[in-house]
Amino acid sequence: MKKQLSTLIIATSVLTGSVVTPLLPHEVSAAAVQQKGEFSKEKVVVNGQLKDIQYTVSNKQKLYSARDLAKLMSATVSYDNKSKAYTFSKKIGTQKVSIMVVPSKGSTKINGKVVKLNIAPKLVSNSLFVDAKSFIQALGGDLVATQNGSFISVAGLISGDTFNPQWVNDSTVLVSNETASGAKSYLINVDNKKSSLEISGTEVSVSPSGKSAIYTDEKGIIYLTNLATNKTVILNDKDDNEKFEFVWSKNEDKVYFFNGKDTDKIYNVNVKDGALTTVYADAFKYKSDLHLSNDGQKLLYSVSNEAKTNYTDSDNTDVSDIDLTDTEPQLFSLDLNAAELKPLQLTVTKDNKVFINLLNNRNVVYTGYSTDSDAMPILYMIDQSNKVIPLVTNKDIISTVVTAQGKLLILVSEKNGDQVIYEVNSSTKALTKVVQTKLELTSFSVSIDGKRIAVTSPGANGDVLMVVKNGFFEAVTK
Repeated sequence: MKKQLSTLIIATSVLTGSVVTPLLPHEVSAAAVQQKGEFSKEKVVVNGQLKDIQYTVSNKQKLYSARDLAKLMSATVSYDNKSKAYTFSKKIGTQKVSIMVVPSKGSTKINGKVVKLNIAPKLVSNSLFVDAKSFIQALGGDLVATQNGSFISVAGLISGDTFNPQWVNDSTVLVSNETASGAKSYLINVDNKKSSLEISGTEVSVSPSGKSAIYTDEKGIIYLTNLATNKTVILNDKDDNEKFEFVWSKNEDKVYFFNGKDTDKIYNVNVKDGALTTVYADAFKYKSDLHLSNDGQKLLYSVSNEAKTNYTDSDNTDVSDIDLTDTEPQLFSLDLNAAELKPLQLTVTKDNKVFINLLNNRNVVYTGYSTDSDAMPILYMIDQSNKVIPLVTNKDIISTVVTAQGKLLILVSEKNGDQVIYEVNSSTKALTKVVQTKLELTSFSVSIDGKRIAVTSPGANGDVLMVVKNGFFEAVTK
């Protein structure tokens, strides 16, 4: 079962060393001193910009100006003298949200439905003060607590199971997201938490420069999106086969992929004219983990043999068992400059091989997981002489990444419960610690310039996306 983490734990520093005072937690110390009058002003980050907001302290709990919050959330406010009720309204898409608040009352009405409040609103000098988090969430936003302050996302954070973060530039990530209503990909600014593009699909691949993205749909149509303008065009609609694992060439003139539901054929598409070319095909089905060397001369992929199904009857209707013998994936390389294309088998071992990749010198790296024991996974490298060299043998490896700069990084779970990202020196096998946390992490991605890290971690609705800022982890989705 995945560990559930609250947003308040995983979200951290927005402005290190800033004057921002935390909106949360609500409880404050007795030493908290207000300015003249009955309330004070505090700074908070709203969609990446600093804003002032009034607050008051009541019974060691902070309450915030409902009028200030409503203004930040673009909500209107009205007051009924008879019921003494304040009504805040906002249109979210096609839906109108209405919140009715009565001072000192422990419940509110949201679209007519009574909702219990953790903290009752309070009237101070004829101004209404409320619990910030519940108020903002009711108006479709989110409040993210940080180490030195709080971040208000007016539109709300994207919710759902978020995975496969791909950096577009130093502040923007393309992520895949699944909810009960379907799967989509979003272009998200990790600093202001805003999404600027939505793509109907998750098989999306960002180009090495971050300028373009390519994807397909259930009809096999290939689309190309300019990530600077968010304009999408059809690159090829002449082939209706399913397409998988788009891999860009470094100069971005071609994109390689597996063509067909059996993934037995390797194609490429010309980015300029959309022309399709068959690169290689053979009888081996279920190819996966496609990679291309930086010089464009070497393809790498894995092949898994199909499991054998045994039946108890001659009509093959009653399955007795499924034989998984010799179905472990094996790695193959393909020299694209050879006169005759012929795959070279690189491995024969029975371990499961994952996180397959190529270093800048064309050496292959992968992590092997034993299928028969609880032995530690092993990070291997295959050099130019096809010698298999173990690089890391004593770490519980969760994920492996090769950065745009060619650095080899691993995410591991340590015996003390910490999770650490290490840089691995493939020559000396030395490990250098990059990031350490008590959080449970499931994957990570490094920005194109190598300066920022995005991670995924279990949350209430699946994995959430976070970014590392000054050693802390800040939530981007929920």
